[in-house]
Amino acid sequence: MPTSKLENHWKLMNRFVLRTTGFPFAFIEKLNVDRLTNILENWLQIEEQKEILAKQFLHNYFDNMMDWEWRQTQIKEQQYVQVKKVKKYFIQRSPLPNHLFNWWQSRSYPAEWLEFPRDWNRLFQIEEQLLSDGEQQFNKEFIQKRVWLKELSSDPLFQEAVFLSSPSAHEALKRHVKAWETSDYNGPKRNKDIRKNELLIYSYLQRFCTKNDTTSFFGPINFGQFDPTSGEAITVEHTEEHKLQQRASFLSQWCVREMARKISQDPSVLPYISPRKNPLVRVRKGLATYHFIGKEKKLPSAYLSLLERIDGQTTPEELSKSLNMSLDTMMQMLKQLEKAGIIRHELELCATRIQQLEDLKEMVNRLPEHVGKHWRHFVEEAIHLRHNFEKVGWPDRMKHFQEAEKWLSTWYEEKVRRKEGKLYGDRLIITEDCVGSVKKLTIGHSLYQRIYSEGALLLEFLKIPAALRWLDYQTHALEAFEKIRRGRQSIAYSELIQIVDQRDNPFTSIRVKEFEQRASSLLTRTPEGYALLREHVEDLLQEYQPLVDQVFELMPFSLPSPDLMIVSKSPQELENGQFQIVVGEIHDDWSTIYDGVFGYFHPETTTLKKELQAMICSFPIWRQMSSVVSNRRHKHITPELPGWTIELASKSIKSQNKVIPMSEVEIARSKQFLTLRYQGQNLFLYPGDVRTVAHGAFSLPRIIPVELDSNEHAKDCYTDRIYLGNMVYQRKRWKITCDQVDDNIPSGFDLMKAGQKFKSRYGLPTQFFVKWKETEKPVFVDVRNYWALDWLFRTMKKTSTLELVEFLPNGDSLWWHGENGPQTCELRMGFTYSHKPFSTFMKKLEGDVVSETI
Repeated sequence: MPTSKLENHWKLMNRFVLRTTGFPFAFIEKLNVDRLTNILENWLQIEEQKEILAKQFLHNYFDNMMDWEWRQTQIKEQQYVQVKKVKKYFIQRSPLPNHLFNWWQSRSYPAEWLEFPRDWNRLFQIEEQLLSDGEQQFNKEFIQKRVWLKELSSDPLFQEAVFLSSPSAHEALKRHVKAWETSDYNGPKRNKDIRKNELLIYSYLQRFCTKNDTTSFFGPINFGQFDPTSGEAITVEHTEEHKLQQRASFLSQWCVREMARKISQDPSVLPYISPRKNPLVRVRKGLATYHFIGKEKKLPSAYLSLLERIDGQTTPEELSKSLNMSLDTMMQMLKQLEKAGIIRHELELCATRIQQLEDLKEMVNRLPEHVGKHWRHFVEEAIHLRHNFEKVGWPDRMKHFQEAEKWLSTWYEEKVRRKEGKLYGDRLIITEDCVGSVKKLTIGHSLYQRIYSEGALLLEFLKIPAALRWLDYQTHALEAFEKIRRGRQSIAYSELIQIVDQRDNPFTSIRVKEFEQRASSLLTRTPEGYALLREHVEDLLQEYQPLVDQVFELMPFSLPSPDLMIVSKSPQELENGQFQIVVGEIHDDWSTIYDGVFGYFHPETTTLKKELQAMICSFPIWRQMSSVVSNRRHKHITPELPGWTIELASKSIKSQNKVIPMSEVEIARSKQFLTLRYQGQNLFLYPGDVRTVAHGAFSLPRIIPVELDSNEHAKDCYTDRIYLGNMVYQRKRWKITCDQVDDNIPSGFDLMKAGQKFKSRYGLPTQFFVKWKETEKPVFVDVRNYWALDWLFRTMKKTSTLELVEFLPNGDSLWWHGENGPQTCELRMGFTYSHKPFSTFMKKLEGDVVSETI
């Protein structure tokens, strides 16, 4: 498939985000016991040699020696019983005792046979010396590594990073520092609490050194641009001394929402809040239908007249005048409607907005002086607390954070910290995001060309399972539709949502599974692993073209966002074209690069929004596209995009003529497929990284990774590295069952031995990620690191299986250099797919920026 043909259907968006860690990789490597590792590697070689000799004896020497003994003419000279005694020691893999060794040497065996027991016992002597040296070396190095953990615990940057992740974990950090202050150089005794503290420190360190995140200074946001005209692969310009360009603090979204709820509970405020209909309740012919619970409620005519006038803009006073009733009567009626869940009468925030506290301030400022004075002070207190936290450095900001928590506890009844430091991120009252030190970052020349061409080939391949998944979504949704429609031509969208996604019976796309098997069957063995070659992708596209056309002619574009990593030892090698591209994650929507938390921090926010809108609005179908707004799941929520917005559990930022209540959205058949409808118009959803059937059946096809398998035997735990073209599509992985784990977890020197044996048993690399639970993030493990192994063996007792993935780029191929050395990083970018060639319809559009005023 010529590159030019791919580029006519795939556009690489010119903006990207560089995501990095906040700490150099060297910080975690300082925990490695390298000298001990060399000793243990030699010990493992001795173990392997012992195994070879043992098998030689059991398979060859034993039979030969028995034959030799039986051939002796004198019965008293036949000593085959001794040979059987010798065999037991080889079975047990133990050295021969002196009396058997001397007996062997006394026999008139061939010279080669006489040398064999010497070699066998010599291995045990070497092993004994290695283990003795190893234990001494462990005791020496382990103290040094514990000291480094203590130094990290005392490091202000590390303390702040832990605190901003979980104040509860930071309290454990302080206890650990205090324990060291009252101990000698060797550190406090490793009792249960100290061991837990050390594991906690390691868990945060591996996150800060190996995970590319977006949070505070240990996951800063850096912006870049692609420039195909540049003669350099990469151009980087940092601020002086790598200083952060911006640090911004936010009162957490959940906290601002609770503030709005608190204000709305004041009876004196309610007359000045314009009520709006609940988007999940539909009122028709005197009946209020509650979507998602399927109940109906008959309403009196007076309430129906009131509901006709409620539009989210008209105040209770204006409503009372229009209906010629007193304000008190109006407030009573509104209270009844809200109690019945038919309206929402409170200060509502837009979940897609970043500065929600400022939005709340604006709402409160609109209240009359006699009503709003107290609440303006309430909001100003929150802004003041946030400002105090933002303007000071560590450790002073800890005090201001605690003041904010104390303020919250004066009016909020639930626990502020729900997770008690058990997970990476506690529920915090204040969060922070930072713009990193990169003033300019441009990718061009060979790096740009390979990202574009290899990325387009990757996504061209993945559009096939995207279409197949969409067809299976539709099939699953259609079965549910036929089951519940009971003769109706259409049903409410909410009816389908209730039944189509079941937690106890998760959806699996059969077509995608079959495609994975088909693509896996085409894998070709290479010296580096397996590869799906360009011609294989072309063959698959030709094979599945009718189904791909069927889907993408209906929904003719997609917005995948791959995270790509670069393997290269230095910027110089990268510039010389010595690099490898590795696929990280692939998201189904690149809009957050141009809007949301990333776009908010970009110096050209408005320009980015116009670029986003211009691209989407170049597709004629954009007027039928719709975003869905719900309560924010996380800070990287997908923004509202051009077209409609369906309100589910949050408020839209768009004007009311572009907003659809969820209760008004219906599902009907359109030829062989189901479609969403509103007032007779078909609607299509943006994907938004939503993984449900109810969403996916009506959204643009989700271009996301599928799993390929290079195993020829189903029982193999190992899957080799898989390339797609020249790109590393799938890193090496191992699936390991944990049913044979010893009850007693090894410790001390024995733990390091067990780690090396574990590595040798499965043929593992030195460094890898461990996925042990679906809801948990992978953990970095280096078998030279005591605490990594301690975590690994303890985790193996808590789970039935582990999935291990090679750490690539590894520690030797980190080209990005921060202030203190090499760091891991990834490039988050966006591709736009058009089923029709761009040249047939693309035109330059300005695109109207969605108004973000409330």
